[in-house]
Amino acid sequence: MERPVDRDARERPEAVVDEPWSPAELDALEDALAELREAAPASAEPASLGPRAQSRLADYRRVLALFHDATPLEDPSPGVLDGVLAAARAATPPDRERGRDGLLGWLRRSWALPGLALATSAALVLILVRPGDPPREEPSAADRSAAPELADARAPAAPAQTVEVEEVAADEDRVDATERTATVTAQPSAAQDEGVEPARERPPAPRRSPPTRTREKKADAPSKEAEAANTMRSEPQAQGPRDKDSLRDALDRADRLRERGHCDEARPLYAEVAAAGGLEGAFALVGLGVCAELRGAHEEAERSLRQARETGLVDDARIARERAQTPRG
Repeated sequence: MERPVDRDARERPEAVVDEPWSPAELDALEDALAELREAAPASAEPASLGPRAQSRLADYRRVLALFHDATPLEDPSPGVLDGVLAAARAATPPDRERGRDGLLGWLRRSWALPGLALATSAALVLILVRPGDPPREEPSAADRSAAPELADARAPAAPAQTVEVEEVAADEDRVDATERTATVTAQPSAAQDEGVEPARERPPAPRRSPPTRTREKKADAPSKEAEAANTMRSEPQAQGPRDKDSLRDALDRADRLRERGHCDEARPLYAEVAAAGGLEGAFALVGLGVCAELRGAHEEAERSLRQARETGLVDDARIARERAQTPRG
């Protein structure tokens, strides 16, 4: 705080002009000014003030009195403020366009960002989705639930189709073998009649045409399977197979019976082929083991499968395939 200059020092000889104000005097003067009143008596001044501070406080009080004389307090009459507000409203015309601009501005501020986001999303969709691409159809819940059932229904169709193809090939082999036998038998008799030694001709190689009748036979498969089963049951099984072809034919008949669920008719054929040994005998042991498993004779099944493995001609993959082709229940 600046040091106050005592203008009335000449009139108050007791005041010391050159002596500076101490911090304590300044604090006491500041506290007294905070409680300054115009008409306070001199005895009401704080006792902590020195003579110089009391003189300065009296000067401030005279200034305050002059200010009050120059600006007296007046109480306004009732209705003055209302009249001022009415005059202000009358002088200012109503701005009708302001509300309209405010609404447009609010709409502009509220919809600018969502509109920009929507336009950007539409542009991205047009870029990513090409018009020439075919629409991808998602499978429905019913199709997804029916897919495993269709797969299970198609699985047993493969062994049945394989059996039909083997039947067609076996029938064609039998026809070719019969024709070759008739040709070889007829050639020596013709040569003896003419007195000329017959030329040795090599028999034609067996030809296997592709099974084109597979699809045609698929329609009437149940009836032909029933006829084949009845034929196999009616064939005499007293005489066992002798040569390799008859062993293979007997093994094929037994396999077809087992794959149709007729293990009772297939077991005698398997037993005859197994007694002959060789590759067909090993396969017949596998058939006996699978039929025994189906019947519940686990010890007999284990014995037959162990004998088949000991031959070295059968592996676990063959056994698993034969089990898969045998109907259960």
